Amino acid sequence: MALLLLLVSSSCLVVAASIALLCYVNNDADERLPPGPRRRRSVDRLVATLELEARAGAGATGVVAPTDAFRHGVFSFFAVLCFGEWVRDGEHDAVLRDLRRAHADILALTVELGAFHLVPAVLMVPYLHRWWKLSSLQRSHRDIVAALISVRRRLRREKVDGDDADSATLCYVDTLLELELGEDEMVSLCWEFMNAAAKTTSTALEWTMARLVHHSDIQRKLRHDIAKANSGGVSPSPYLKAVVQDLFASTRRRTTCWRTREPLSTAWMDPDEFLPEQFMEGGEDAMVDAVSCGGAEIRMMPFGAGRRACPGASFAVSALHLFVGRLVEQFEWWPVAEDEKAAAVDFSEKTGLVTVMKTPLRALLVPTTSSS
Repeated sequence: MALLLLLVSSSCLVVAASIALLCYVNNDADERLPPGPRRRRSVDRLVATLELEARAGAGATGVVAPTDAFRHGVFSFFAVLCFGEWVRDGEHDAVLRDLRRAHADILALTVELGAFHLVPAVLMVPYLHRWWKLSSLQRSHRDIVAALISVRRRLRREKVDGDDADSATLCYVDTLLELELGEDEMVSLCWEFMNAAAKTTSTALEWTMARLVHHSDIQRKLRHDIAKANSGGVSPSPYLKAVVQDLFASTRRRTTCWRTREPLSTAWMDPDEFLPEQFMEGGEDAMVDAVSCGGAEIRMMPFGAGRRACPGASFAVSALHLFVGRLVEQFEWWPVAEDEKAAAVDFSEKTGLVTVMKTPLRALLVPTTSSS
């Protein structure tokens, strides 16, 4: 009976999360494309951080290791979407870093301890301290998120007086408050929102920039296309969409062509190559979409498919358009090799809950003339 109640409760949380997220995405649709000013501010801070790191490096060579900057920039971006614009203030940056650290530590311990339900209880004794640590981290996470929700609730009350501009901008927690959920449910749903969005998007961003570092010709073409699109008032540019679409190459290599059972080599022209042109108008895969298959054959499903598809898929892709486009617009990204024999970019994978780069990206950043 206890297990049944747990399953029912978990299902209700998943349903509530899907409904709340769909409400939030729909309410925010007008700002998604093109991105509003508050979206760009998160990327502005990331650009400023990378500029500072490039100048502060040994000999001010412009070489950066952007992994942590990517992770914090993307985490801050989704924190604003979750809790509101006010969390972007400098005084709250330490809180966001504590929250991001709690997320990372909880995930690491959860993966480490996840298989212990298959182990006899007596063998788990040496690992009890890790269970206690996990419990402590979860309490800390709950306290941080509950405090952030409390602030947002206060800002919503102040909206009546018209004194707080941020309270007029919808965020994810507003949707949860409108559903009148309990605090524990809201904390759990905020965990799902941030955990599902931030880590995957920052990882996808690093893989994309690594590909652009390795393929300088594609990077130049993308920068030119972004400039052309911006001058015409259209965002994102067609080639930017194609580049992000091709990002999911690692996903499509793992996708089973279950409907036709045909080999991967026949399902995709060059499944291991970075070829954004194939997703452009007139390209072989122009009709393929990572988000919606439109009833056609499923050839890749990085966000799942059918009833279990990620309800925030469109927003995640839009966030990648924003980050990738701005980083390419502001900097030229050049490869850095430790020695002449080493590869400039190591595409080896490190598997886990999310497949990350085994060797974190390093690149030489040169500000573009448009950013000067």
